[in-house]
Amino acid sequence: MTPDQVADLAEDAAQTAATKADIADGYAVDSSVPVTQARIDLLLKETGRLPFWWGRYLGPTDDKGTPVYDEGVKFKPVFNSNKEAALLEAAGVRLVTIARRSGQVCLGSDAGEKCGREDAAQLTALLARFPSTSRRLFLDVEMKPTMTSFFYKAWAIEIQRADLEPAIYLPNAQNWGAQWEALQNAYLRGAPCFGIWVAGYFGQSAKDCEEGTSTFTRETWQPRKAQGPANAPALAWQYLGNAYQKQFDFSILNPDIAAWW
Repeated sequence: MTPDQVADLAEDAAQTAATKADIADGYAVDSSVPVTQARIDLLLKETGRLPFWWGRYLGPTDDKGTPVYDEGVKFKPVFNSNKEAALLEAAGVRLVTIARRSGQVCLGSDAGEKCGREDAAQLTALLARFPSTSRRLFLDVEMKPTMTSFFYKAWAIEIQRADLEPAIYLPNAQNWGAQWEALQNAYLRGAPCFGIWVAGYFGQSAKDCEEGTSTFTRETWQPRKAQGPANAPALAWQYLGNAYQKQFDFSILNPDIAAWW
């Protein structure tokens, strides 16, 4: 190996290490409001850096990514994949999609299979237009209703069948253990899971974030309390909601996230 090759390898190794350190030191956001350039600029101004990922509810949209306003959808406006994904791609921020199924996760296998097919089709269409979008799709599980292992398994299998990575967003295990038990039971029945996005605020407020007084740090994160199935690392912990005039939820990243992303 020539000295130049050694130098190139050393440079590559240093760049890889720096990238992993940058990821580990970063953060993620999600929002129920649309991605706009003004909101991207606000995050950069207030935090000094852009998030590692930006989570948005998936759909409903038509085949071209145009929002479809479904009367059964609680939150509006819905995700405009053409505009929002293009903005994030231009900013170099990963788009992570969340399957809005929190009201259906209490159902059985048939519902999980149907929802999984629909969600997989939407994300596959999005990836065709914006390949920088994450292939990891998070199933939205809130505090209630309680998820069944049958729904999750059927949903996750359909997502994986489409060559995508099923994952899950759910409340912390300390207070909402039934959701984690259902996930564990699904795993024992063969359900895939590529990661967990945990929610647990523990008294933090939007004011804490905006005034820089938040006490939630990587050191206070307790990953031992966020353990799911063996194949499902805790990727991020959502610790703050409705920050900056109720525009963003903030998450801290697992320091080892680069190993799973």
